[in-house]
This record gives sequence, structure tokens and C-alpha cells, in this order.
Amino acid sequence: MNDPSDPRHAEYQAAEESRERQADYIDAIKSTGVVVCEGQFKRRVVTCRDCGAEWNKPEEKMTDVQIATQLLSGAFRGEFDAALVISGDADLVPPIRVVVEQIGLPVIVAFPPGRKLVAMQNTATEIRHIRKKHLEECQFPTVVPYKGVNLNRPTKWS
Repeated sequence: MNDPSDPRHAEYQAAEESRERQADYIDAIKSTGVVVCEGQFKRRVVTCRDCGAEWNKPEEKMTDVQIATQLLSGAFRGEFDAALVISGDADLVPPIRVVVEQIGLPVIVAFPPGRKLVAMQNTATEIRHIRKKHLEECQFPTVVPYKGVNLNRPTKWS
């Protein structure tokens, strides 16, 4: 069982469990009424440096483009008075700059724990830092009802 794309392989199982936890988390977010705009996952071939085995690994694509599109679209349509962007991704600096400098709306950037980006700090109207304690204080309850199903918070998130 050296093939990581084999469903019995530990890496494959870990990736599937991670995907399932993320899907449950997105459903929990949707249960609050938030509209979730997802990117896409593409598979890319990865080669093990030690044994040369190859497998398909899911890779997230276009999330930053989705965020940029929603930010600009909402700003142009006047759908908000201020935006909050939670990211440390440099790809979001140009759309934030457009919203702040050309449209004249404030954009607050909140960096996830351990992240910060000088270019974003210089572009955003205000900067905040999300600390681990903030995340711990904002956890969903142990059970979140959604569309007739109870989503159970994984112990890994507690």
C-alpha cells in the first residue's frame, strides 16, 4: 500500500477527512445565513521524493479571485459602507487599493494568526490581527443543525 492515491493509504484518508471537515464547516457557516462563494479544487500530480510514487493531490484554486470579484462588485454596486477582508494574501492588495483609493470606501484587513503583509498594511484603511484566543472564543457550538442534519464539530477543532 505505497500508492498514496489508494483509498486505503493513510495520506489519502487524511486528505478525505480534511475535505469532509471543511465541507461540514462550510455548511455550518451557511447555517448562519452567510452566502459562501467557493473557489475550485483541481487535482495535480505529486511525486514522492523518497520512493517516486505519484498521486493526485487536490489543490485550491481561484479563492483569491472570488474574494477580489465579490469585493469589487459589492463596492461598485454600493452594497456596503465598509469591507472586512480576512486574509494575508498579496493577490488581494490591488482590489483593496481600488476600493480604498478609487471608490473611496474603507477596507479593514484582519490577518489570521501568524500572518501579516506590509503591502496590505499600507493599502488597507485599518489593520486588525486575529489571535488564536479570538478563534477559540468564536467556535461554533458542538452541534449545528443545517437542512435537517446535525453537523458535529470535530474534536480536532476544539
